[in-house]
Amino acid sequence: MSSLLLLYLSLVSIVYLSIAQTFNYVKVGLGTTCIGTSGSLSDIGLPDQQIEYDLTPMHDPAGRTIPDNNLGPNKFLTMTICGSLNGEGSACGNTDQWCFEETHTNGTCIKGVANWEENFEYGSVIEYEAIFDTAGYKQQDGVGFRVTVSDHSPKYNITCPRDQAIINYDIICDPEHGTWGTTTFTENATNCNWNVTIRSSLGCFQYSPIGSGSNSSDNLSAGSVFLIIFIVIFLTYVILGCAYNSFYHGRVGMDAVPNKDTWAQFSRYTRAGCELTRDTICCSHSPGSYQEL
Repeated sequence: MSSLLLLYLSLVSIVYLSIAQTFNYVKVGLGTTCIGTSGSLSDIGLPDQQIEYDLTPMHDPAGRTIPDNNLGPNKFLTMTICGSLNGEGSACGNTDQWCFEETHTNGTCIKGVANWEENFEYGSVIEYEAIFDTAGYKQQDGVGFRVTVSDHSPKYNITCPRDQAIINYDIICDPEHGTWGTTTFTENATNCNWNVTIRSSLGCFQYSPIGSGSNSSDNLSAGSVFLIIFIVIFLTYVILGCAYNSFYHGRVGMDAVPNKDTWAQFSRYTRAGCELTRDTICCSHSPGSYQEL
């Protein structure tokens, strides 16, 4: 029974690989964070639309172990995405380094294949693409995401052409499979190329207008956030102060402004300071700046 199941999974992987070659791929991001937005999709005729992605829940520091039946019954692939394996998950040592390993069933390391990192010294990059059916780029044509780890950094017990290992994670939209569902793979160990297919609800995406969505707030700088908070606090102070002075002291108009005299004095001091700075820079002294104080 187990042999039939393994044969079935292998056939599914082969069929999927042959179909995947006809898919369309649209780049949506780079980096190790696994979260972001594509920006304008003008390349596919949708300049006012974007694709958001957040694959961070897929990170499993302990790793996902998949039987590697192409290498032998006593070998496994251990992998994670959106981060590295921790000391418990990694069999090849170097905690927080490997994201893709080949291991024995007894937990010992065979090969350390790829790292989850961007290393410009070695030329290692991580790319994110949206996968579309060949029918086009309509919402219903979306298939999922592809995350490509192209790793040129030093490896353990494996030699790759041009020192490059490529891991393609195809995260296929399937709302019924949770964060990390059924996983299959194909490999070309000689060329250090693995294609991993994961069924996951995180592979589902929708178009959203430019500047909207859960990740749009990431575009705000720290200064913008501070300014918004300051304005909200200041307006709250003025409104509540005016209301208090009106109801409890019977003040109206400008007399209701809280700490009116203090603000008026602050205004005069600010003006005098500006005039003094101007006169100092322009090397001409304007009499009367200090007299006003």
